[in-house]
Amino acid sequence: MKIKNKIIGKYFITVGAVWGLWLLGMALIYLLVIQPQQRTLAEVQKNFAVSNEQYSLAQTAQREDTQRRMAEKLEGVKELVRTFVINPTESSQLTFRISQLAGQCRLGNFTAKVKESAGTLNEQENLKIGEGWVELTFSSTFNQFAVFLNSLETDRPVVFVESAAIKRSDSGSLHDARVLISYLMDKPDSKPFAQAP
Repeated sequence: MKIKNKIIGKYFITVGAVWGLWLLGMALIYLLVIQPQQRTLAEVQKNFAVSNEQYSLAQTAQREDTQRRMAEKLEGVKELVRTFVINPTESSQLTFRISQLAGQCRLGNFTAKVKESAGTLNEQENLKIGEGWVELTFSSTFNQFAVFLNSLETDRPVVFVESAAIKRSDSGSLHDARVLISYLMDKPDSKPFAQAP
């Protein structure tokens, strides 16, 4: 019986050693051969997907309807920019438009004075837009003042009311008012943003 137990023990040791070496060999093959191949395959599939997407985009961009749609979209964006950013040569037209709004609101003693830059936007050299500032002074009733501010904020091009003050007058119904507005404009030394290709 002892001999049989020794043979069975050797058998299990031999089988265990063979299986252990086999499992160790398979683990080494997986780590050294299969896993790097899987990583390479995943990277190749990712690169293929990116290349395929770029190829599809290039083919889509060549179509006339796509080019037309993109041109229309670009024109829409330019038009949106023009509502916010004006050309520096149009600053006087903006002041004239504000004077017209003041006339429509029947403001008295209306003056518009261009101020030097009060903000920090003009100091940043890498921006293609700057800002302009205008100080408005006039006499009005409170209702005229409110109507004028509303007209300024809803008119185009967009102006920003930075501050607004009305001071009650001791005599009469007209009060002294002061409004400081700012607007965005292309910097004179850069290519016009609103007209960029």
